[in-house]
Amino acid sequence: MVVKQSSGSSNGNGRAHENGVNGSGKTAGAVPPPETADYVGFRPVYPGSRIDRKELVKLSLQTLRELGYESSARALEAEAGVASEHPSITAFRNAVLQGDWKNAERFLLDGLAYAATRKMAPRGMPEIGSSPPLTGLDLNVVLRDPINRPLDSIKFLIQQQRYLELLETGQTKKALSVLRERLTPLNHGSDQLHQLSGLVMCNTPEELMMKAGWDGSGPESRRKLLQQIELAVSPSALLPSRRLPQLLEQAQMLQKQLDPYFNLPLDSHLSLYTDHQSDTSIFPTQTTHVLRGHEDQVWVMAFSHNGRFLATGGKDKMVIVWSVTSDQCEKVKVLGPHSAEVTCLAWSPDDRTLLACADREVFQWEWESEEHEVYREHDYTIFAVCWLPSGLGFVTGGTDAKVIFWDRHGRITHTWVTAPYRLLALAITPDGRNLVALSWRPSQSAKLEDMSSSDSRRDSSSGTSSSANSSSPSPSPIGRRGVSEGSPTEGRSKMHFWNLQRKEEVGSTLMVEEMISVTVSQDSRYALVNHRPNEAQLWDIEEQYLVASYHGHRIQKDLVRACFGGSTQSFIASGSEDGSIYIYHRTSGKLLERLSGHGEGTVNAVAWHPKLPSLLASCSDDGTVRIWQPEQALTDKNNRRSSRLNVRDSWGRSNADLIGNLNMAAKPSASEGKEAASAAGLLPFPWSMSPARPSSPDTDGEGPSGSGSRLPMSF
Repeated sequence: MVVKQSSGSSNGNGRAHENGVNGSGKTAGAVPPPETADYVGFRPVYPGSRIDRKELVKLSLQTLRELGYESSARALEAEAGVASEHPSITAFRNAVLQGDWKNAERFLLDGLAYAATRKMAPRGMPEIGSSPPLTGLDLNVVLRDPINRPLDSIKFLIQQQRYLELLETGQTKKALSVLRERLTPLNHGSDQLHQLSGLVMCNTPEELMMKAGWDGSGPESRRKLLQQIELAVSPSALLPSRRLPQLLEQAQMLQKQLDPYFNLPLDSHLSLYTDHQSDTSIFPTQTTHVLRGHEDQVWVMAFSHNGRFLATGGKDKMVIVWSVTSDQCEKVKVLGPHSAEVTCLAWSPDDRTLLACADREVFQWEWESEEHEVYREHDYTIFAVCWLPSGLGFVTGGTDAKVIFWDRHGRITHTWVTAPYRLLALAITPDGRNLVALSWRPSQSAKLEDMSSSDSRRDSSSGTSSSANSSSPSPSPIGRRGVSEGSPTEGRSKMHFWNLQRKEEVGSTLMVEEMISVTVSQDSRYALVNHRPNEAQLWDIEEQYLVASYHGHRIQKDLVRACFGGSTQSFIASGSEDGSIYIYHRTSGKLLERLSGHGEGTVNAVAWHPKLPSLLASCSDDGTVRIWQPEQALTDKNNRRSSRLNVRDSWGRSNADLIGNLNMAAKPSASEGKEAASAAGLLPFPWSMSPARPSSPDTDGEGPSGSGSRLPMSF
């Protein structure tokens, strides 16, 4: 509800990216244009530099003062002959941060008047300490966008903060006086004034902050106000706060973006002394753990939000919960059997509840106690389940063309029908605003009953399989908004964009080839979609257009899931029907790694650890789950194992001797020996393009790697 200034640039950037460039994109000359320079004359910090000496000094002065080095700042001012800002602007900053609302506006106007006079008459500039008269002075010349963000809108922001702080402290009469005498004359809109006046009825500060969308009268709220005003005023008059650190952070961010393998934790320190160097050694390329427990193909997996647990499920109708750390992985719980193959999983936001869908049923597990409830409302197989970010309910979607909203207790609150399109996948943005769903329209000759069968086949037999080297017949609509590929008769695959707050579909996109899985980014802006026959697509959810595509993995037949990954979600990972894992650089689209190690069959899903950016999990038709980490993690694991083997008892016998004697009675099979050698780094791993694939567990050519039923998608 609180009025905020909109801006298309980050704090302090303004139009700085246009320095020295004219409308045609050519260099305009040595002197920056007047909208970015606060004086006439450009002096580079050194010959050939495009950085102005005086601007750098002013930024240094600002930074010194922000760091508390006032005496150093005064010394630099005296030596350089440069003042950081007009005294009225300094007084304005202090007034805002200290809540001196009676004087804040006056100080700002004085500072703007000085800057306007200086800009219009640069050769006859007033002294720093003087305050030129406001009469007849056009202050718009020191505003960034005087049409959309005029001076009155800045005054409104200041008086609005004053009004809210008076209400927060219970000074209702003074607040109403500000509303009548300060806010109303600014003509900012009757609706806004009506909403502000309604806040008088709030009984508590907490209610006021909630209804106003306001942080209260603390320093953070006032600093946000100051930043809003800085975005509206020319930097020549009001230098944006913390500008030099922001520029340095932008430089570091660019270095991170230029490194396709950047995967350091978000809180990692990057030195300013040297440029960042790419380091592939921290990238997950080695199998450190092979998790065995399933008796058949593993189809789906999901990490808990806290990263402590990994849930897996598939054709054996069981769900296994594993404890996963960088050092150790172990089985914690086995849930089931379920009524059919497990087709999707979802952890609640608090990680206490785990949803597992099997055929038409939703199993809600309190997984630690193994207590569960079963809900059945869908008519055919459920392929998607997702919790609402609030944890108050969840959403399911299935081939009965229904998207069902449930509360936490299994009661239905809403149903969307998408017929004739049948749901394959859905995802909800972390901010709870949008839902993205994928659906498929069967051919006219297909019957609805054909889409569900007792054998729960997992392949999507849509009749659109292409050769491994083919590409989608639909042109990639990169950068185009509101695209709809194909006519209604051709577009058998559909992407739905729903606004959950308005409870309505706000857009959709038709595609010829099938879209089979979707996940959303942490910033709630992008959706990652796996699209047959060999492509992952990145979509802008707000604008509903294709941003980028990634080619290489094979998804002609099975339901293969992809995910975002890395410390900044700068990686795109996907399983593939060739038994490999493909990892792409999100920005450039470059294929970074093709990881081999699973046995024959499809790698059905991948999941990046939510807390450990260098840990990746994958599951496969070979019945195993693999944990991938950097090579150093594998080395450390082997060193720890060697240390345990070399421990000697009081008779001088080592564990290695004892284990060796025991192993004589239980010699591993050839396939087990090959897997152990691979895990120890003895085989050409992971870059073997045709890896030796071990037999599936508990089978002799049958079971997980043999022919078998798959999920129902016969259209």
